[in-house]
Amino acid sequence: MRHPEGNCIISGIRDPGVAGSATLVRRARARRHRHRRRGFVIVVVGVVILLISLAAYGFLTLMQVENLAARARGDRLQAAAVAESGREWLAAVLELPRSARPPEAESGDAAALCGGIAVASARDDRVDEAAVGRFALVAPQGADGNAQGWRFGYENESAKLHLAALLEFERAQPGSGRAALMNLPAMDESTADAILDWIDPDSAPREQGAESAYYTTLTPPLQPRQGVPPTLDELLLVRGVTRERLFGGDLDANFRVDDWETDLTRTDAAAPASAALDAGELPWCRFLTVYSGERDESYAGRPRIQLNQADLRALHRELSVAFEPAWANFIVAYRQFGPSAGGTTAVEASALVIDFSLPPKVTIASPVELISAQVTMPGETDDKKLLLTSPLADDPVQLRDYLPNLMDLVTVGSGAPRLGRINIQLAEREVLLAIPGFDSSLAERTISARTLVSSADAGRRHPVWLLTEGLVDRDRWRRIEPWVTAGGEVGRAQVVGFSGLRRAFVRFETVVDGTGAAARQLYYKDLRRLGPGLVDDLIEVTPGP
Repeated sequence: MRHPEGNCIISGIRDPGVAGSATLVRRARARRHRHRRRGFVIVVVGVVILLISLAAYGFLTLMQVENLAARARGDRLQAAAVAESGREWLAAVLELPRSARPPEAESGDAAALCGGIAVASARDDRVDEAAVGRFALVAPQGADGNAQGWRFGYENESAKLHLAALLEFERAQPGSGRAALMNLPAMDESTADAILDWIDPDSAPREQGAESAYYTTLTPPLQPRQGVPPTLDELLLVRGVTRERLFGGDLDANFRVDDWETDLTRTDAAAPASAALDAGELPWCRFLTVYSGERDESYAGRPRIQLNQADLRALHRELSVAFEPAWANFIVAYRQFGPSAGGTTAVEASALVIDFSLPPKVTIASPVELISAQVTMPGETDDKKLLLTSPLADDPVQLRDYLPNLMDLVTVGSGAPRLGRINIQLAEREVLLAIPGFDSSLAERTISARTLVSSADAGRRHPVWLLTEGLVDRDRWRRIEPWVTAGGEVGRAQVVGFSGLRRAFVRFETVVDGTGAAARQLYYKDLRRLGPGLVDDLIEVTPGP
């Protein structure tokens, strides 16, 4: 409705001034509300950015940890592979003939051959020298009673007393097995008899021994093996055998007894005071083994001539190639007729005509019995028998010249590996005393003599040097000969493999048997749980990239 004066009149409209104020209030409130929402969004965005940053940082940290873990795992794998290379190196050495085998590896410090050997990849020209993995073979310090220290190389197990040989000693002469064990430090008769009872096949206890009647009363009950155990560790089950006497106080296998190890051994209430080794005494594991053996081959690695083979024609042919014809003739005749002192007509062995249709009647126990031997052969008539005298003269000068070579090239065995014989070049005094026929005087003279001449000398390639150098006579040599050797193809070593950059390591103890066509591992003991041991001494610290 329009007012006559031109003014607009709307019913219910308040004063224009009041309406404008309300509008302003509403607008102000809306602006304040919008400002509050803007502040909240900034807070939310900040929190989201913070969470994303934390997630990114966590992911980055996780990836760094994963990268370090992957590199550490790679280093451990490299160290393990390198350590396996060390074991294969030992196997390759033991497969070699003695003439090609480095003698210092088993009797000296072979740092150039066994210390820190690099194992590079096929692309050697692109390999960082600092990143190359390396391995080392370490063994206890050499013979003659050094209880502490280590060297680069391996142990020849033939320098130890095989438990199976103890039973052979016993069969040859009752009581000799116990006598052999009594040479070990801190050994007593009760423990010696208990060890023999554990390994012998019968169930009758010895005078001071122990059999099933004792072991079944233990908790848990046991049964003695009644055979040679697969590892020396099993002797810890034998009554009277303690860890300290069997393996010594070296708990972390670093070839020395540290102060903490001495203190721990002294506080071990389980071991009686009488079981303790004196300072400097070697543990029994340095004298005993269950693994020793050797190939029945010559120093150069060729099969030996089997003197007791049934085919005399083949025997004569092989002997004629290696020795003079007179030697071949006499040895075949000796096999056919045996030793004798009778006969009327002397004949030279070189002129003898062998009748190969005659079978062998005699088995040769030792080539030494051929020295100065005589053979009686049928002649034209019974009263004109032929007397054949050995061309192997019993002259000290000639013996030293020909006997080592003869003993090296022939054998009275079947050609199969010989087990348990003792290497007199390397054995400790206690082991030498255990050999039937040895006494304290002979053991001392043997140790003195072997320090003067290298084992690689031609006269030392066979233990018959005890005879040729006058340490024993022929009667005593016959008692000693079945038990001794100058070789051995079973080796023991602690193998340490380590990564070049970050000090990752793997170490284990292994025994490798090289008596067969291919060397094989007989024993493995992981030593990583015992700590780094010698690793700090072996690894040259190289800064990482």
